Parts: sequence; C-alpha cells; structure tokens
Amino acid sequence: MNQISNINDINEIEAKFNKIFEESDGHAISISNHGKFAKNVPLNLTYGEISFKAFHSIFSQINLSEKKHFVDLGSGIGTVLVAAGLCHPFETITGIELITALSNESKRLIGTLKNSKSIFTVVEGYLEDYDISLADIVFAHSTCFPDETMYALDQKAPSMKSGSIIITITKPLVTDQLKLIAKDMVTMKWGNASVFIYERI
Repeated sequence: MNQISNINDINEIEAKFNKIFEESDGHAISISNHGKFAKNVPLNLTYGEISFKAFHSIFSQINLSEKKHFVDLGSGIGTVLVAAGLCHPFETITGIELITALSNESKRLIGTLKNSKSIFTVVEGYLEDYDISLADIVFAHSTCFPDETMYALDQKAPSMKSGSIIITITKPLVTDQLKLIAKDMVTMKWGNASVFIYERI
C-alpha cells in the first residue's frame, strides 16, 4: 500500500524532511501576516503543522496504487506537500494557500527537495474556490476550519471521481457521497488529533 515500509527508510526520509524545514517557522510567518486581515483573522488561518511520522502513519492506511494527483487545502509552508512527495511518486502535488508569505516560503522550501519526479504547484487563494474534482487524494488539516469551510468541502466531495480519497483532521465530513474507510488518532506538532479518511463512493 505504502511506498515506504522499512523503518530505516522511514527514519532516513524523516531526517531529510526535517532538514528541509529546520530553519523555517510557518507559525511565525502566519502570525506576522495576520495584520493584513485587520482585527478579524479568519479561524481557518490559524496555523498548524503535521510531523512526517504522523503523515506517514496516515498514508500507510491508504492504497496509493494508481493515485497520481495530490492536493493539500491550506498548505502553509509546504510540510504536507513535501511529505507527500517523499512518500509516493505522485505526478502532481498541489497546495492551496491564502497567505502570500507562506505560499512564497513553501515554494522556496520545495525547491530544495532533490530528485523528486513530482510536479509541485502552490496556488495562492481561498481553498473554498479550488476545484478538487481531478484530485486522487485531498488532504485538509481542518482542525480550525469554520463550519462554512467544512460545508464547502462537503459540497465539493461529490465532484471527485469514485475511489478518490479525502483526509480531514479533527473535523469529520457528513456527505453521504463518501465512505469512512479509516479513523485514527495521530500525534501532531501541537498535540493529538483524530484523522478521518474517506473514499468517494
């Protein structure tokens, strides 16, 4: 199911992942740019990151065969994008990020990733506006997503093709067009969180 299974390989790739992000502070970048939203900072701009081991744990529960296109909704400095590229040879890996400074930093960090065959793209904009219909796997670190954003994701899910995967953190989806195939608890950088893995029916 997963491209990486040997513990030595996992540790080696985790070290590579950590090296890329060791000097970048996505949380600080996010906070310093909240002023652009005046006094009312949208809840879904609250910044959070996932560790490589947590991401690998999630991916180990998914059949990645024939999965070519990966999308991260709210991609920050690109930790999930890079982790996806290290775990599986996707054809395309796309991040959606509203904050320009985070988007720019993710592009810089992704540029340091060597020997990846994936095509990386970071789109600056609202995740609610992005078309996910062609994605094979959609990841949403949705812990701080407001209800309207979760509703938008529920409305977008039926546009995906049968067999595609949507992963959410902390908050579940409710559309009857998805089947819950796994629920787990993983350790994030900020604490433990529920993970919901859905398959498009």
